[in-house]
Amino acid sequence: MSFSQLKDALHWIADYQRDLKEQYQKLAQDAPKTKVGAVLQYLGDHAGETETGLRRYLETAPAEMLETWSRTTPELPQIPQLEKSKCCLCSSTVKEVTEMALSIHAAKDSMYQTLEEFSELQSQRELLRTLREAEAAEIRRVVRDIARFES
Repeated sequence: MSFSQLKDALHWIADYQRDLKEQYQKLAQDAPKTKVGAVLQYLGDHAGETETGLRRYLETAPAEMLETWSRTTPELPQIPQLEKSKCCLCSSTVKEVTEMALSIHAAKDSMYQTLEEFSELQSQRELLRTLREAEAAEIRRVVRDIARFES
């Protein structure tokens, strides 16, 4: 899959975050009052926050940056991986949930990197670099916070 405009990629990611939030919440309901359930609820909350942030940005970002057509549209092999991850979330142990969440963050970071490499405008590259930094911060936060759940 590829996108001709950055706005399409960001809309896809926002929709993915919405779906991921719903999946995490569904799994959390199936594991109430357990550490796994608490971790899944935590991850669902953060997926929802990411979706909200992206949608707000899409409403206010300069149209020039979002709607510029790319001369080359990179294939994004991360998309099938992300779709598969969303459908195959495992909720049996905190470790498995954590590994899946980190895998999803790594795939999104890789996708942002690919989009950054093919971006036409400096403002697009800066945005994608910022999103990559946010993914790195989220990975650190997930690892730190989930470690607290296990203690």
